[in-house]
Amino acid sequence: MVIAWPQPDVRFWLLVGLVSHAVMRLWSAVDFIPKALAFERADPTEIDETAARRWSRRSLLRLPLDLLTSFAMLTAFAAAIAVA
Repeated sequence: MVIAWPQPDVRFWLLVGLVSHAVMRLWSAVDFIPKALAFERADPTEIDETAARRWSRRSLLRLPLDLLTSFAMLTAFAAAIAVA
């Protein structure tokens, strides 16, 4: 893909994929992972069920970012092939 970087269509989709992946990773590092570790360390009798459900629902929101990243990478690949 480095060779295809000068092509605007390919570059656009590569950047979309990079940004969506970076957002998902940053979100994981700041929100998802620390809360998961806290739940693992907590005593089962002390876990707030409502907070656990909110965390589970929020973790489902990561799926669209993963799908966007995959779509952008596949689209960049298709655009690179179309130009070649």
